[in-house]
Order: sequence, then C-alpha cells, then structure tokens
Amino acid sequence: MIDMIKIDKDEVLTVSIVSQRLKGIIPEDYKWPNVPEGYQLEFIVHPDGTLIMDLLNPDRGMFISEAENVHFETPRTVKNAPLTWQDLEKAGVPFMS
Repeated sequence: MIDMIKIDKDEVLTVSIVSQRLKGIIPEDYKWPNVPEGYQLEFIVHPDGTLIMDLLNPDRGMFISEAENVHFETPRTVKNAPLTWQDLEKAGVPFMS
C-alpha cells in the first residue's frame, strides 16, 4: 500500500513546494515556469483525465493562460509518461478538477 500525504486544498503552491514534493517523480532537470508576483501554481484535471499546469491569480480569479494566452509544458514523469492526478495525490500536491 502506498502512503498518501494529506492534501491541503487551500495551500498556496509555489514552485519550491511542488518541485520538492514531486522529487523522484519528475526529472530533476525539468524547467519550472517563472511565477509572476500575485500568481500561484495550479494543476487542473480535465474531465477526460488530462492534466495541465497553469498559473492562477486568486485575486482576479483568472489564469495566466486566459490573460496572456500562454501555456506551460506540464511535467512528465521520469519514465516520460504523462503526469497524472494520482501522481499529484501520492505526492500531496493539490489540484483542481
């Protein structure tokens, strides 16, 4: 049985927190995006199961992809498989669905 880390859905995600929790799941050389002031890292699971990464400005209630039409490369696993919500859950990284 795999131990799960308790997820705090209200936690503000920083690159530092997420990269530490996903250590060993994604390659160490993955280039995380620069997060502008006022934004936080978010992972979103779509109904079809695909996982995307975006930056959220909680004060404006807007994702940077909507405001600036930019998209981020969601990390892949060390086995080059798509990162999944199950990977995030095991690592204690909150996500939206």
